[in-house]
Amino acid sequence: MQEITSLIQQAEESPAPQTEAIARKAISLLNHYYPNNSDPQTTLFRGQLLDLLAYGLAYRGQIDSALLWCDSAYRLLRAHGHIEKALEVKGNLAYYYHLQGKIPTAISIHKEVAALAQAYKKRDMLFYTYHNLASIFQEIGLPDSAIVLYKKALLIADTLNDLGKRSYTLSNLAVIYENLQLYDYALKYAWEVLKTRLIQKDSTNLSNTYATIARLHESQGNLDSAIIYARKAYLTAEQINHSLSKATAAALLGVFFITLQKWDSAHHYFQVNLRIRSKLSPIEQFKAYVAIANFYQRWAESFPPHQRQPLLYKALEYIERAHKIGLKEIYDASSLENFYLNAYKIYESISDYEKAYKFHQIYISLRDSLRSSATQRKAIESKYQYEWLQEERKLREEMLRQQITAQEKQKRQQLWIGFFAVLAFILGVAGAALFHLYRRTRQQRNQIIRQKAEIEHSYTIISQQHEELTKSLRYARRIQQALLPSIEAVQSLPFPQALWYQPQGEVGGDFYWIRDLGQGKYLLILGDCTGHGVPGGFMTVLSITLIEKALEIENFQDLPSLARFLHENFIHFLHGDHSEGLRDGMEGSFVLLNLIQGTIQILNAGATAWWMDKNGEIHELSDSGPGLGEAHIPPESLKWGIHELYVDEVRRLTLATDGVRDQLNPNRKKWGRKGWREALQKAFLAPPSEAIHLLRQEWENHRKSMPQIDDISVWMIDLPPLSNKIA
Repeated sequence: MQEITSLIQQAEESPAPQTEAIARKAISLLNHYYPNNSDPQTTLFRGQLLDLLAYGLAYRGQIDSALLWCDSAYRLLRAHGHIEKALEVKGNLAYYYHLQGKIPTAISIHKEVAALAQAYKKRDMLFYTYHNLASIFQEIGLPDSAIVLYKKALLIADTLNDLGKRSYTLSNLAVIYENLQLYDYALKYAWEVLKTRLIQKDSTNLSNTYATIARLHESQGNLDSAIIYARKAYLTAEQINHSLSKATAAALLGVFFITLQKWDSAHHYFQVNLRIRSKLSPIEQFKAYVAIANFYQRWAESFPPHQRQPLLYKALEYIERAHKIGLKEIYDASSLENFYLNAYKIYESISDYEKAYKFHQIYISLRDSLRSSATQRKAIESKYQYEWLQEERKLREEMLRQQITAQEKQKRQQLWIGFFAVLAFILGVAGAALFHLYRRTRQQRNQIIRQKAEIEHSYTIISQQHEELTKSLRYARRIQQALLPSIEAVQSLPFPQALWYQPQGEVGGDFYWIRDLGQGKYLLILGDCTGHGVPGGFMTVLSITLIEKALEIENFQDLPSLARFLHENFIHFLHGDHSEGLRDGMEGSFVLLNLIQGTIQILNAGATAWWMDKNGEIHELSDSGPGLGEAHIPPESLKWGIHELYVDEVRRLTLATDGVRDQLNPNRKKWGRKGWREALQKAFLAPPSEAIHLLRQEWENHRKSMPQIDDISVWMIDLPPLSNKIA
């Protein structure tokens, strides 16, 4: 038994790659010497070893196996009364579900652990569980829920009088408020961290706390206070000889002195930062080179253009050093993007166009990769938030159902009691019967009052649920708007255009998308996905993600290949092997403008587009292939053609989803193609923004008091003459 105890301790203290092998060896010994022993000590050891085995498997990426062994450890420990260890293992189980991407399951298990820890008064366990839950909510974009949990953890730390736990929690609160740009709140908690660490005499972390306070003061525009606390961070790190903290404070002071244009002071602190970090890891060296290169660039900008070159060449010396490290050692794409953008600008300013082009290409690659990753991350956060809100709604409904069941049971018991009471009253004397009859009437009146109160309470609950649903839909709308191109991106197109985007509800199934392909080429897409509301919104998320993947990863350059890729992926993601007769997917118009060659290619997948010539005559471009994702279409019909036009012959191009033409009036008649074409004709001479306004007026005059029945998207584009084409 002593050998097994030693192996457990060794497994707990060893690096993660060695944990699995040590745990397996100890399990083998335990099974050999104590195969059927179920005494408390043996079962505790067996549960601990299964938990350690799960940890080793999770480190190797074997999450499914880790879940299996961790669950077995939890059941074994709970069955034999090892409650505290069982709770710890259950917390690990939640962590593995988190790694597997099952966020609602992980949250539910963490909440169960919190409830059990509270019941058994395991405050340490409750503290760390609140932190685990808060980190998940922060990860999926629910900072308000994370803040509530961190504050609960802070109360536990204060109850335990544990200054380490208190400073750890306060630091997390300061970080989350800083990320939300609520600097007053962030500074409030940073001050609390400082007070706590001064009481602890925690010199190691004190320098970092001073640096955080300095950074927050700078964010509020209090530069004098920022410099004071940055110097305190610098001196504290110097006193305890903590080199990395000293370098961090020096870099911070350098940035502040750049703002004040005190170049000698800034240069001194950036040199300190460079001396320290150049002796550390490649990542720290990269940070130092980038910082001092940015300093020389900013210093150069303070001189007239003809005096800048010496400082710019000094900046380039460190840019080249950072470049040798960057793509090999640095995995933060955002930091690399900013670095290569600055490098490109400096080389361009000294007319070294060859290197400027090289660094610009790297920057473009990193920027597009970040955009694609951001789109996917937003889609995943949206999915997790929706799943958790659905899970919470189900829990509330179940609690309400149990409450109603209990109330009904109580009413039945009251009725039976009343029945036997009445029977006894009838058998009694007349006076007693009358007395009991009076009491029963009073009870019925009270019961009616209680039932009325219960109905009013149920109505209140339903109203609250309706309000929560409305808030969720508004949040879904913000998420969808974040995925669509910004107004600035649409307005940056080099030709007059206007967009009418009006979902039927808070979120919709229509979307628009643009991409500058370079060399005068622009790809415009107007899509109409299956469904409205939240289902339609999720379809737009899937559509935009697939389009980004097609261009960023598959690098499609022609419209039919792009349409086929989207169609096949819709079939794969939405229908799987059960695709007969299903019509989920999207219809839409894909437009490829080449302003250098003066050509327009249009692919209509189940959609229609219109163009007007110089004389105002309307030409209709019918669908050039089926809608995307329609599983009932036979393979031989899966072809998409292209309408080809020339810029010089097109005065205006109009894309629209069918929601605008399908709108009903009070007589239940659609606006239809005739009303649509007449409105286009009336608006021909007006600029796109005014033409859209005229279209909306005609549409409103048609529908009058009728509600909107579908999502509406109209995109009107005036193309420049070929003489104004982009080079």
